[in-house]
Parts: sequence; structure tokens; C-alpha cells
Amino acid sequence: MKYVAEELIEKLRDIPIQDVASSMGYHVVKKGRFYSLKEHDSVMIDPQKNKYVRYSSDGSSKSVFDFLIEFGNMDFIGAVNYLNNNYIGEAQISRFKEVKEEKNYSGKLELPRKSTNMRNTFAYLIKTRCLSVDLIKSLANKGYIYQDEEHKNVVFVAYEVKDGIKQPVFANLKGTNEQYPYKRDVPGSDYNRCFFLDYKSDTLFITEAIIDALSVMSMQGDDAFKWNYLALTGVTKTSSINYWLDNNNIKNIILGLDRDKYGMKATEQIKEMIEQKRPDINVEIIQCEEGFKDFNEELVYKVKRNIPIHKIERKKEQVVELANPFRSRTR
Repeated sequence: MKYVAEELIEKLRDIPIQDVASSMGYHVVKKGRFYSLKEHDSVMIDPQKNKYVRYSSDGSSKSVFDFLIEFGNMDFIGAVNYLNNNYIGEAQISRFKEVKEEKNYSGKLELPRKSTNMRNTFAYLIKTRCLSVDLIKSLANKGYIYQDEEHKNVVFVAYEVKDGIKQPVFANLKGTNEQYPYKRDVPGSDYNRCFFLDYKSDTLFITEAIIDALSVMSMQGDDAFKWNYLALTGVTKTSSINYWLDNNNIKNIILGLDRDKYGMKATEQIKEMIEQKRPDINVEIIQCEEGFKDFNEELVYKVKRNIPIHKIERKKEQVVELANPFRSRTR
């Protein structure tokens, strides 16, 4: 096992929580000498101590690592990677990929109780996120998507077949109210798997978010099931890629991470990691169109304006050079 240097941890611990929150897309609000979040007004950040409390929870004082774990859908090692890669840059993702998770869940993955209907889930995925009706119905019928009973969240589930028995190994929750963003992995999820869809293809398409993977599938139409898909639910959970690198059936990997500085940096690091471990695999980088952050943003923009959506093809001219700048687009 590898251990993260304590000196690095102490450096990372001092990175201002309000800066991290802002970089994650939260709206930071000044309240006297404290900060709060527009999306979570029960959060109070003390910039002098660099601690935060969440009064709607247990009200205990927590660190920047806890913030990323609670609000960034990360484990401890993911939080270390995120802070290091984006603020200090002393190490690469590969330095931490063999570190065991700090959280160790003794029990098996326990999925939230299913709701008797899918109204909120279907409305969110199809109307708000503009995903294919047929695709969502197909995945729901196979148990990859359902709605939880208590909070009406979307539940995304990945399965593994062992001894002929299909069992869940990873689950992610996504809130259906866009005004109050909510996402988290279900405790007990296996980060050596993350969210994957295995269609016995020799090509693996990797995205950051599950909805991005489903957006690619929606764009593909009848060809939605010609590739395997892996959604990392972040940019730091790279151990799940190693699982596929150990699968000799994989000949091609398409990296389709976000078209922002974090996604681009992670893309470079993941590409290098794959090339070191499996130089025989063809690695391509295919991102959303210029001007968009991710595939779902592109999909929603086009669907709501009746703009034709073209299938993603593995062609050389579509491979994006990471050094290219990207322009903003008026929407």
C-alpha cells in the first residue's frame, strides 16, 4: 500500500473551502465574516479557521477534505487528488491510484428503497436532461435506473455477474430538482467498478458523469449499445479504469471527459496511465463540441432548439487536441 505524505496533506488542508466550493460550481455568499452557499444555506464557512459546519446535518466542524467528500461526491483519496491536481500539482493521479480507500464499509451495498413510480425520474432525465426515451425505458426495465421512495432521487446502479447471479456493485444518487443540486454515491459502492455498462464490446467510452455517458448513448441512437461505457462520477476515481485495462478484450478506449480545465488535465493523465499499462490499446479523445462543457450540455442545447444531432464517430478528424482553446457561446 502507498501512503500520501503528511506534509502534502497539511498543505492541502489550508486551501480555502470557499475557493474550492466556487470552483465546483457552487455560489458562495458572504455573510459577515463567514461564507455560505446559495444552494445550501445551512452551510457556514469560517475562512479564518478554514472549517465549515452544516447545521442541517450534525453541526460538527469539518475540513476541506470533508467538504469534497460531502459535496463533491468523492472519497478521501479523490479529495486529495482533486486538491493536489487543481491547486498544488505536486503529484499525478497515478501516484495515488493504488492507495486504499480511507472509508471501509463492512456491509454490502444497500440500495435505497424503490418508489412505486418513476414520474420524477422520467421527467428529469427525459424532459430536463433530454435523454432518449427509449434508452431510459430500456435501462429502467433492466434495473440500471430507478427512483428512490424517500426523496424521489434518480438511482443509477451498476451490476456484476458472479456465479450466474447479478448483483449490484455501485450506485449513485442524483437529485431531480435542478434548483437544489444533489448527488452522491451510495455507501458501500465499489470504486474499482464505478458506473459501467458492459455490452461485450472491444471499445470502452469513458466519461465523468453518468448523465454524460447516457447523453452519448442518446446521440448514438440505434448504435447506443455498440460500445461499453464507464462513468467515473468525477475525475479522480481512476482505479475503475484499471479493471478494464486488465480485460484483454478491450482494444480501444475513448476518453470523453468534460471540456474544461479539470477534464482536460485528467484526460492527459488518464491517457498517460493507459499508455504505460496497456500500450497495445488505441486511445482516442473525443469531447463535446467546442463551446460546451460536456455532452449533456451539448445535447440539451440542440434538442431544445431542434438542431440536428450527429452520431459520434471514431474518426481522426474528430479527435480533439487538448491544447486547443475553446470559445464561449451565447446560449
